[in-house]
Amino acid sequence: MIQLSACLIVKNEANLLPRCLESIRSFVDEIVVVDTGSNDNTVEIARSYGAQIYHFDWEDDFSAARNESLRHARGDWILYIDADEAIDVVNAAKIREVITRKDIMAATIRQCIPQPADNIATAFYSEYCRLFRFHPDIRFEGVVHEQILPAIERLGGKVLRTDIVLHHWAYAINKEKKQLRAERNLRYLLEELRKVQDDSFIHFNLGMTYKELGQRDSAVRSFHCALEKDDNRIKREIIANTHLNLSKLYLGQGMV
Repeated sequence: MIQLSACLIVKNEANLLPRCLESIRSFVDEIVVVDTGSNDNTVEIARSYGAQIYHFDWEDDFSAARNESLRHARGDWILYIDADEAIDVVNAAKIREVITRKDIMAATIRQCIPQPADNIATAFYSEYCRLFRFHPDIRFEGVVHEQILPAIERLGGKVLRTDIVLHHWAYAINKEKKQLRAERNLRYLLEELRKVQDDSFIHFNLGMTYKELGQRDSAVRSFHCALEKDDNRIKREIIANTHLNLSKLYLGQGMV
């Protein structure tokens, strides 16, 4: 039987982790949890769901922590998921079906992010490569907003686009934690930008981070940079999302 490993990195996720683990434990064959320094009962919760627990000293690099989780995985396939995400039974069945295919190396999953009540859209969907075969050369890249797809593409692996959905509860965290997360991401992104100035994906994520921090002018500049530097390496949906966020910012400022 094909074995599926669910890999998570966590820190102080006691409030959200039970929902995630409850949603995946019935269809994955192992749960690998890498804890990067929790001081709540995150580890105890993970252990209660039968997860394998590993500790990793945080080094300001999300890919390093993700790759540590891959190092301990024993499945034929990897599903990477976060503590604030969950998968329902319908989509779980789709995942088990996809991993029986012999002609693909990976598959995309649509992340559904519910939006606040005052938003013009009730939910936003973003497509990511979240499901892939275990392979020693498939590893995450990027200090923040890490990606697995570049490694798969270098191997020439076929990626299947699917309608599988996972639910992301981004608005379940409190405002203080969101603020701290955005400030942290800003530091990492600015450091990345100093190394690679023409990366449109970094500029897009900078725009999203500045927007979350309420720094509208900086957000606008970053979104425009993402569009100007686009060399077809980022997904069309990200370009669409860039335009959508620019529209929201201009409308909010009374600029149109």
